[in-house]
Formats: sequence, C-alpha cells, structure tokens
Amino acid sequence: MNNAEAIPAKKRQTDRGAIPPGPKGSLIMGVMRDFNRDTLGFVTRLRDYGDVVRTRFLWVHAYFLYNPRDIESLLTTNAKSYRKAQSLRSPFFYRLVGNGLVTSEGDFWRRQRRLAQPAFHRQRISSYGDVMVQYAQRAIAVW
Repeated sequence: MNNAEAIPAKKRQTDRGAIPPGPKGSLIMGVMRDFNRDTLGFVTRLRDYGDVVRTRFLWVHAYFLYNPRDIESLLTTNAKSYRKAQSLRSPFFYRLVGNGLVTSEGDFWRRQRRLAQPAFHRQRISSYGDVMVQYAQRAIAVW
C-alpha cells in the first residue's frame, strides 16, 4: 500500500537508533500525492502509526509528532537542543509550509515566536472555544 492507511510497520533499527514507522509512499514522490490529495485526512491517518511518524516528501524526510509532551519539548522546553534540518530551508519546503516557526531559526525564529505567543495565552485559547461553537452551530444550521 502506498498511503497512510497502510498497516503500521515496526520500527527499524539503525546505528543511530530506531526509525519511527510511517507510510512509504511511492519510490520517487514519497507521500506527496496522498498529502496533496487530502492533507487533513493524511495527517489524521498518520496518527495510526504512533506518536512519532516518519514520512518522505520527494527526497525530504519529515517527522510528525502527535504527543503533546513531545511537541512542547521540541518547541519550548528543549528548543535550543534541536537544530532544524537543512532541508527545512529548501525552496520546496518553503513552498510547502512558508517561512515561519517551523522553518526559521535564530533571531528570526525568536521574533516570530514572540509575535505568535500572545495567541496561545491560556485565556485567549479558552475564548476560542466560544467562537468554535458559534461556527459549528452555523455549519449545522446549513446542513
């Protein structure tokens, strides 16, 4: 099978440790077609592989994290311990996700993070709930 609905594989071992499971995709494109066909569905189906999933878009390997503690560790607690891959700065990846927190580093990343931080304040997040309920009610009324 060439998509994220494939049965999860066991982690492979390398000299660097275990490689997380994930869909293989096609030989050249990797998972690009499945991702482009149904992005939200694709990312949702990847969760079936576990908390850390490895995929390949063309020649670029990408890791998806689903455990909130892992995401917090990567983005805040231990951010200085991680270095972003050179492939994140490729023209292809910029077209895929833009130039923001995911792709930038250093002073530019710090500035972007400070700009985004107020949107994730606890009170702001809780106020989003009311807005989401309103949008859901509108959508249900149309159905």
